[in-house]
Amino acid sequence: MSPAEVSTKSRIIGRQLLNDVDWTNFKKVCVFEPIPRLNEVNIKPVIPRIKAQDIEVTLLTNSQKSKPPSTKFKLIIVPCLAFDEGLHRLGWGGGWYDRFLAAQPQAYKIGLSFQNGFVEAGLPYDKYDIKMDIIITEKMVLREGFEPPTFWSEARRSNPLS
Repeated sequence: MSPAEVSTKSRIIGRQLLNDVDWTNFKKVCVFEPIPRLNEVNIKPVIPRIKAQDIEVTLLTNSQKSKPPSTKFKLIIVPCLAFDEGLHRLGWGGGWYDRFLAAQPQAYKIGLSFQNGFVEAGLPYDKYDIKMDIIITEKMVLREGFEPPTFWSEARRSNPLS
């Protein structure tokens, strides 16, 4: 995707995130710092709007060498390079987020991805992979128990990443 597409779609995802979450439930949230070369959703423009609601925001650096924060969060927002209907996510490897999320079982987990990261056939996963509670893209909000509309199945067969 071009930088302009990333920016436009990131704004849509950011708006959906702000509208979909009841922010009154959270005092501390953790968000990721996007990695531009990986075309991750740019969440940075949303952070001031979250902070304006008197919420403490911790920004995770994009280094796998960094140690995860020990703070307990009620909400963690993570990047997804790919995702499936089962709310599994694929990151940039190494299991950093899975280890961090495993230590945060109390946290509500939101994955942000572009729709072109959807993998219809499903992602490989094991017992160490932590599922998201919801995944937000520029085209949908995917939750547990999501039933795709009947028209979606046919469209996905002919062009699954549209």
